[in-house]
Amino acid sequence: AAGENAAEGRKGDAAKSSKAKSAENGGGESGQRGGSQKDLDGKVWVGDLPWSVDAETFRKDFGKFGDIEKLHFAKDQWGRPAGSAHIVYKDKVTADKVMLLDGIDYKGRTIRVRRRSPRRRSGVRTRAATKGRREE
Repeated sequence: AAGENAAEGRKGDAAKSSKAKSAENGGGESGQRGGSQKDLDGKVWVGDLPWSVDAETFRKDFGKFGDIEKLHFAKDQWGRPAGSAHIVYKDKVTADKVMLLDGIDYKGRTIRVRRRSPRRRSGVRTRAATKGRREE
């Protein structure tokens, strides 16, 4: 019985040490949160796009600056381009380059380029979100 207790004690120590190693290496949720924060740096919003530009043309033109990880090309209810897009670049340097395009003429229209802010928590009301909702 004494040998079994000693073996169980070693198993417990091994489990503790693996948890400690994971914490030292930045494992767990805090490590994942840090990675997602890095992803936010490459997000850019482009607005006032000409309606003649489709998603493929836009991806080709803005892909020249760097690798695009994600692209959301906004469309209206009939499937036509809505004139804005969200781009996620793989690195912040590329997004910084694209930020310099703010105010240039792109296929006949002056485009706006802004840093895309991270999503707000659900349930948080801002002044802009509640504007025009009160009919009192």
